[in-house]
Amino acid sequence: MEWTCVSEDRTKAVGLLMQKLVTPNTQFQYYKAKGLDPDADYRFYNRKLKYNVKNFGDLVNTVAPVHIKQDSLMHNLVAKFVKMDGETEDCRASGGMLMYAGVHLKQAFGGTGYSDAVRYFQDFGSRLYFMEKC
Repeated sequence: MEWTCVSEDRTKAVGLLMQKLVTPNTQFQYYKAKGLDPDADYRFYNRKLKYNVKNFGDLVNTVAPVHIKQDSLMHNLVAKFVKMDGETEDCRASGGMLMYAGVHLKQAFGGTGYSDAVRYFQDFGSRLYFMEKC
């Protein structure tokens, strides 16, 4: 589900993307804005997020130099000091493109690797996107 709230002069907008449950094998998703000036250029970007390492469970061992048992003292200690950066969405596009074609969002997390180019979107997850006229 998508919502877009646009200022009266159409220079700024906030978009909200929500989902109930994760659909398996849904790798790509688009966000289509509403109510923008089709002839103006906008900067589209997201709110920066950080994730707790514990959200990834035992997958922490794919990058850890030593084995970390899930829910152990070491796992809790790592989770206290290490946060994973969320995906970065940042592009410039016309209002018409944002409304009619949409923005191709980062690939969804599939359990095979994680970086700022992967969107970690859990059940009942949401994202805020901002659009500002250039």
